[in-house]
Amino acid sequence: MYFSKIVATGAGDTTLIAGVAGQRIKIISYTYATATTVSVKFLSGSTDLTGSMALAANTSAYFGSGDRLPSTLLGCLKCAEGEDFKINLSGIAVVGGHLTYTLEAV
Repeated sequence: MYFSKIVATGAGDTTLIAGVAGQRIKIISYTYATATTVSVKFLSGSTDLTGSMALAANTSAYFGSGDRLPSTLLGCLKCAEGEDFKINLSGIAVVGGHLTYTLEAV
């Protein structure tokens, strides 16, 4: 299992985890917060993995927690083989958080 930070400040795509040839990135859990109103979505390369998730200023979103960890090991998002895991912001905002992921051999 691996851990990574979520840091995005500009409108458009930001790569959070670089893709690895012959592997798929599987997101186990995430949490993020924003100081301003913004819509967020996650992508595998250029393909949307989620719809646009609108957040009001000073709010947060998450998937997975310590009390549910065994059931969340199935993951909530999965990238295509070798593709980057990205976050997309609808506008300029400060979005920060962290995520847990695994790499699956294809």
